Amino acid sequence: MSEVYANILETLTSGLYNDVKYAVREYLQNAYDAIKQASVEKLPIGEDGFYVDVAITRNSKIITITDNGVGMDVDLLKEYTSIGGGTKNSPEYAGHKGIGKLSGLRFFDEFRVKTKVCGATTAYELHWKCGDMMKVLMHEKDKMKKTPYKDFISKFFTIQEVAEDDKKRNYTQIQLLNVADQFKDQISEDRIGYFIKQNCPVPFYDEQFNYSDKIKKYMGNDLLFINTYINGKVIYQLYNDKYKITEPRFVEIKYDDRVRAKAWFTWIKDTAEVIEDDKIRGLRFRCKGLCVGDSNLFANNCMHPGRDQIASWFIGEIVVLDDEIRPSAAMDRFYEGSDIRKLYSELRNKIGKELSFIADIRSHISAAEKGYNAIKAIEKEGKTVPVALMKDIDGRVRDLKRDRDKDRYGFDFSIIAKLEKVLKGEEDREIINVHETETELNKIKEKGQEAIIDKMLKLKEEQQNAYSKNVKATKQAQIEELKKIVVEQKFSAVSTTISSDEKVKQIMEIIIKYLDSKGFAINKSEIARFVENELRRK
Repeated sequence: MSEVYANILETLTSGLYNDVKYAVREYLQNAYDAIKQASVEKLPIGEDGFYVDVAITRNSKIITITDNGVGMDVDLLKEYTSIGGGTKNSPEYAGHKGIGKLSGLRFFDEFRVKTKVCGATTAYELHWKCGDMMKVLMHEKDKMKKTPYKDFISKFFTIQEVAEDDKKRNYTQIQLLNVADQFKDQISEDRIGYFIKQNCPVPFYDEQFNYSDKIKKYMGNDLLFINTYINGKVIYQLYNDKYKITEPRFVEIKYDDRVRAKAWFTWIKDTAEVIEDDKIRGLRFRCKGLCVGDSNLFANNCMHPGRDQIASWFIGEIVVLDDEIRPSAAMDRFYEGSDIRKLYSELRNKIGKELSFIADIRSHISAAEKGYNAIKAIEKEGKTVPVALMKDIDGRVRDLKRDRDKDRYGFDFSIIAKLEKVLKGEEDREIINVHETETELNKIKEKGQEAIIDKMLKLKEEQQNAYSKNVKATKQAQIEELKKIVVEQKFSAVSTTISSDEKVKQIMEIIIKYLDSKGFAINKSEIARFVENELRRK
């Protein structure tokens, strides 16, 4: 194996971690892993169960993270100073990569780890003067390229025994002491607490989230919620009932005979729009309990092209169970490979497609409700509802009926009945208006073919704009009646006493008017020759 040199520390600290909160997350995930292992080994715990406690003290310059997980013996504690060795080698645990334990070195002057395993009478404490170490590292960069890592760090840490009275006690306590001045503004109870809320496997706030029990029951042992405190206050997840969301839907992603992920998602009951609160908006990934990336990771990889924004109409999580799928060291994405591509594909087909289906129905219902309210507002003012709006509503009713036939979520389609009532009322008024024109038609019949054709063109236009089949049919019947009269009269209404030229002129005007209404190109000389030829045949 090739020699590892001291300069690697710069890459593993400054290169991977640019904010104190990310270092805190690394120690927290080690704490959660220790608790998970203690749970598997069924180690004794106190009345309060397993916990992680975060304390920020002395003017926000010291962070202490304590857990009652499995603890470490002296050999494992020595591994804390190694690179890549790690304290856990199983992919079941989040902190198995072996580099996160170095994440706090660049931010603090000192680093302490005190730990004890169950049954032992001795605890062990690691004290690392990381501030002094980082100064040497930064000021002697060329030398660090040639200095072996182990030889370099050995000058800055010590491990010693500490007597413990409670034989049954097991724990690990991390202390990050005296933050460097340039990072002090990154430490506060609110800032670190919010980061934990959003990224760690802390419990739901049951009193403010009605569906917490159902989600916990569905996840079972695949997602362990761990009580976490900051300065003695319990930290809860951000999910809440503020938006009156629906009961969550649960989806199991299974292929090749293995469950690869479990997901839950929900949406706001009464509106079809983007969720305003970006703290809970969208679907987020969890791996080994910790969040990976943000909601964009799902939207960009698991929604069909052009539909990524729809994911922001929903709330939910995907808990990854496939150990071959690994998050990046920065926890901002998953490492690329066939395993994650396969999971993304399955999520796109089983969840992304479903979100689009739900969003489309909700959008149709919402648009129909807005149209209904617009019609009612117009009617209240005593105005005539525009034909274009009625045609739009008629089309929406047809779409909603198709949605209702495909619905598998029990959406409220009562808006259909409301719209049909409006349409029927408007149709009845139209039919009455149509029948009232019959007297007018009788008068037009006496005026000759030109008046008849003018009326036919007007009826045709009205028919094309009508939204009701009944109205269309009634107007078509009137058109057919007028057509029949024109055919029977064969232009006999044109006076026989007028000259042939005058006949040609009158007939031309009728034909030109018709063709012009249809948007045809007109050549008057061709029309004249056509009419003259037709008259000669008679």
